[in-house]
Amino acid sequence: MAGYTELKIEQGATFQSTLALTDVNDDPIDLTSYTFSSQLRKSYESEDSVSFDCEIISNNVLISLTYQQTANLEPGKYVFDFIGNDGSNTVIRIVEGTATVSPGVTR
Repeated sequence: MAGYTELKIEQGATFQSTLALTDVNDDPIDLTSYTFSSQLRKSYESEDSVSFDCEIISNNVLISLTYQQTANLEPGKYVFDFIGNDGSNTVIRIVEGTATVSPGVTR
């Protein structure tokens, strides 16, 4: 079962968050064979999405958005999920949750 988390994203600022992925015993998951993808949408039904950049760093996953990507987001609530493919076509949803985009003032 996927973990749940809440993200806070500032409109117009670079966003980064590190996800430490562990199994049911709280042991780190070996990420060497995995590829990852993650999308942010205004709602589950939304056609439009923004893809997070996903990078493995020291057996954790860094997800990020550029300041240009966050500048184009409307303030408010979003949903996202983060999936991994272990290379043998087994796809798992690792984390899901909500993100709140706070409005920026400086343009």
